[in-house]
Amino acid sequence: MIKDIYDDQLIGSNVSRLREEAGMTMEMLAAKMRDKGSKWTNVTVSKIEKGERTLKYPEAMRVLECLDKDPINDSSQLIATSPDVTIRAAMRRVDDKNSVLESDISALQKSIEKLRQTVGEERDARQKTIDEAQRLINKTQEQIRSIRGAVID
Repeated sequence: MIKDIYDDQLIGSNVSRLREEAGMTMEMLAAKMRDKGSKWTNVTVSKIEKGERTLKYPEAMRVLECLDKDPINDSSQLIATSPDVTIRAAMRRVDDKNSVLESDISALQKSIEKLRQTVGEERDARQKTIDEAQRLINKTQEQIRSIRGAVID
């Protein structure tokens, strides 16, 4: 199972490299594949390049044709391993993990802000209670002074 995933990622990385070398966007490759009868979109290309979707043999041959490669002589380029390809696959995995981390960080930041708002609202409520208590104390002290003044007079 792990070998299959690695192979899909390796092939996907090579498709990406070959597509970029041909000066094509994902949409351009998808359009050429549609012209050859495949129901591809740029999402299909993206999933293949990330290793999330297996590239079937007939599709691989059509992809090579779309990239102006000879399916017979150049098919080895889809499974070629080189330091560059290995690094690209590793970078793609790091980017995927980074996206997840960025999403998690964003969710945490939102939670922290919500907590700050809640704490602020609670602090405001406590301050209002303290202010009300202080007004009552001031009013009571005023009444006591008033009563003392009336008793002394």
